[in-house]
Amino acid sequence: IKKVDPEKNKLMLGQKIDFYKKILKRIEEIDPDGDCDDYRQFIPALQEVKKIRDQFAHNFSKNNIERSELATTFKYIKEQRENDFNIIEESNINNNEKIPALIATFAFLVLERLSFLEHELADSSK
Repeated sequence: IKKVDPEKNKLMLGQKIDFYKKILKRIEEIDPDGDCDDYRQFIPALQEVKKIRDQFAHNFSKNNIERSELATTFKYIKEQRENDFNIIEESNINNNEKIPALIATFAFLVLERLSFLEHELADSSK
C-alpha cells in the first residue's frame, strides 16, 4: 500500500482493507479483462482476522480465539496451502497453539499475494 500512496500506510487495518479494495476496483476499471479474483479471494478472511484483532483491542476479557471465529480464514489457507494447513492440523500441538500458526500462515499468504500484485502493477506500468 505504501508504494501506491505512502500516506495510506498510516491507516488502521480496516481502512487499509478498504483502500486495497479500491485499488482492485481501479485495476478492473483500467483493465476489464484483468483477473483480480485471486486478489479478492482473501478479503473475507482478512476481514475475519480484523474482527478478531478488534475484539482483542477493545475487549480486555477476551483471551483466546475459537476455531469457529476463523472458519473463512482456515478455509482460505486450506485452499491455497493445503499441505501447510495439514502439517499444522496433524501436528501434536494443542488447538490454542495451532490457531496462531494458522494465522501466521495466512499472514504469509497475504504478503505473498500483495507482492504478486505489486509486481503485476509494476510490469503493467512499463
